[in-house]
Amino acid sequence: MSGPAVGHYGAAEAPCPPVGGTPAEFVFDTQGGSVNVPCLALGGDTESLEDVQKVIDETFGEMEELYGLNCNGSPFSVDTSTWLRLGAINLAHRVVRLERDAATQTRDLEDSLTKLLEND
Repeated sequence: MSGPAVGHYGAAEAPCPPVGGTPAEFVFDTQGGSVNVPCLALGGDTESLEDVQKVIDETFGEMEELYGLNCNGSPFSVDTSTWLRLGAINLAHRVVRLERDAATQTRDLEDSLTKLLEND
């Protein structure tokens, strides 16, 4: 009996094909380790998994660079759980900024449409 299919970033085939009704998994490789995540936990959205992996890689890469510039040291001297919490905070901050920007753009669009309708 085999387990669920596992997809990896960069896999040539679909990353999360269902296997016998069992939710397939996607493997996120980050920070020297791997995390197997059931695709259903990702809302079934398998098309964005490569982008998710890229964002994770970019986030930790940026953090390593900033840590080296600001602390004159290696980020690997920080314990793993602290480093991962900082990564989560970094990503949450990015989400908040994107949501704020989207709300501003929506509001601006609504204002523009209202002005156009009033001028007719």
